[in-house]
Amino acid sequence: MDQPYSPPEPPIAAQTQPQKTSGLAIASLVCGILGFLLMFLTGIPAVIMGHIALKKIKKSGGAIKGAGIALAGTILGYITSLISCVAFLAGLATPIILKAKKQADEVTVINEMRVIGVQLNQDFHKNEPPSYPSSPGELPRIKSRTQGDWHYFNQTSVYTKTATHRVSPPLLVSPIFEQKFYVLSIDTSVTVKEEAEFQATMEQGDGEPVAIPPTHRE
Repeated sequence: MDQPYSPPEPPIAAQTQPQKTSGLAIASLVCGILGFLLMFLTGIPAVIMGHIALKKIKKSGGAIKGAGIALAGTILGYITSLISCVAFLAGLATPIILKAKKQADEVTVINEMRVIGVQLNQDFHKNEPPSYPSSPGELPRIKSRTQGDWHYFNQTSVYTKTATHRVSPPLLVSPIFEQKFYVLSIDTSVTVKEEAEFQATMEQGDGEPVAIPPTHRE
């Protein structure tokens, strides 16, 4: 006997699970924001976690959300990491640049003083009787950007081993800067001395020196 017909049961509705937000995406965004304070310490982790989160979200088939959050965290991580690298390289380069600038400034001062020494010797032979300039207005312009007055002695006293006194050519002493100062000798050589020797060097000159103020410089 045939069984009575029964209509098929309606299919049971698939139970859909709610999407969950990726924890790695959130962590990437947080690290990316903190990167502006902690630099590469959180910037690099933000990039790594952001890429991992994006891959997992893509493979989840829609079960995991937060792609926008992960992308934002990744971008912020790249930005803060780049800023960190630039700041780090700038920190390494700054002392080198400052050292090079100091060396360049020193070379400029020494070369300028040598030019002045040559001019002093030329003036000595031009004058009748031969003599060195006695006033700053007769000296070549001092162009170096040093703070303070230069001091010029038109003659200095020298005592030989036999205690005889003789007068030697002028002495040009620079201001103290960078804990050093420069002394021009008549042979156009320039001696670099430490700050502690400044007073003793000044005492080598005869009488009061002629100060060459900054207004004398171009």
